[in-house]
Amino acid sequence: MYTYQAFQADAELLYNHLLMLRKQESPGEVVQHFYHLFIARSGYPKSRLSSALDRIVTSSWSEREFSHILNRCCYILINYWWLQSEFKSEFKQATLNLVQLFQGEVSRSHDPLSKLIAQFAHTSQYEALRRRAWAADDDTIVEPRFDRSHIGPLIHRYPFLYSYYLLDEDTSDLGQEAVRRLQAQKENQFEANLLSYAHQLFVTPLSTAHNPTLLSAHHLQAAIVQFVGIESLHPEATDLHLASQISQAPSYGVVKQQIQDYLIESIYQSHNPRYGNHHFNDWLREQLKNTMPQFDHVKPDSRLIEQTCTQLIESLIASPAQINNHLMFIDLNSNLGATLTIGLVLKIALLCRSVKTSFIGAKSRIARQFATIFRHYETSVRADLGWLIECLDTFMVAFTILFWARRNRSLGRPHS
Repeated sequence: MYTYQAFQADAELLYNHLLMLRKQESPGEVVQHFYHLFIARSGYPKSRLSSALDRIVTSSWSEREFSHILNRCCYILINYWWLQSEFKSEFKQATLNLVQLFQGEVSRSHDPLSKLIAQFAHTSQYEALRRRAWAADDDTIVEPRFDRSHIGPLIHRYPFLYSYYLLDEDTSDLGQEAVRRLQAQKENQFEANLLSYAHQLFVTPLSTAHNPTLLSAHHLQAAIVQFVGIESLHPEATDLHLASQISQAPSYGVVKQQIQDYLIESIYQSHNPRYGNHHFNDWLREQLKNTMPQFDHVKPDSRLIEQTCTQLIESLIASPAQINNHLMFIDLNSNLGATLTIGLVLKIALLCRSVKTSFIGAKSRIARQFATIFRHYETSVRADLGWLIECLDTFMVAFTILFWARRNRSLGRPHS
């Protein structure tokens, strides 16, 4: 009699085989073995494994648990490849090839395994694997007429989203570490590419560095100038002055008024200074008015300021479920452009740094909001998402400049 304990033992047999195989074979060979074992069902030399797989798929637990088994088999390989000291192109290609095994016609037959694998290709688990594959993609060259309505495959360009886009509550510690490593690698590569391109724009025009974003050369140049300006002002002028005002404010209500004036002034200094008078200024006043009004007469502290910045970020980069705030964000982009919109977001984030709380924490909150928007438009909407792509690219540029300058300043290097 085939017991549940035997079922689990057969699953462990598959796991242990893949654990061994990933160390003994090249990534490309491992994908081929995986194909022959699970998809083609032919030409696999390990008859013991084939028998174990047959028992699993014909058992009474297969409908409930096979997708979990197959999912774990995939991550046994993917996490191992991603955690190698050098995440080479062969590991990235193997990730893509492994996930793509489930996209085609699995089999013409209607045997139990083919049916279960076809079902797996329609699960949220497989969607998460597809996101991993998109993130592993190294294709930085995009056709001029790329599909602006299908945003999912562009996720590899935005590593700051990975922690919220690729991970969920069920992700293992190993999987979290694998994603963190890929994020760090891609952010470092983007920084190097951006600095090379900026050097070409402003110092050596004959250089052959490529534009690392999907922004036009003109838009990228304007964004670099804008965010270098914001960063250079921070230690000496505007934000420091505001931080001093905040620290001396008699009450939290006064602080909210100071923040409101500070952000509205940014609109007045834009190329469309009247925009705020239409709706945005009133919207901003309402957001701040409704932010923790019970503390309006209390002397503010850094925790209160940080909570205010968090709520402002969440209101401005709102989830599409918060339809009115989300439409305000889209309208802001349409009228002022991504560079000024992201500049406004970063000024809120810099307030956290002004009161000596975590700027990296503010970045994480911004990333979480954008990841929610990204997932919504990836699955729910097919429209021109150029505005969102511009925002994501602009934020990548902005944060790279600010973080690079911050890091160099802490190391005592000259700011340039």
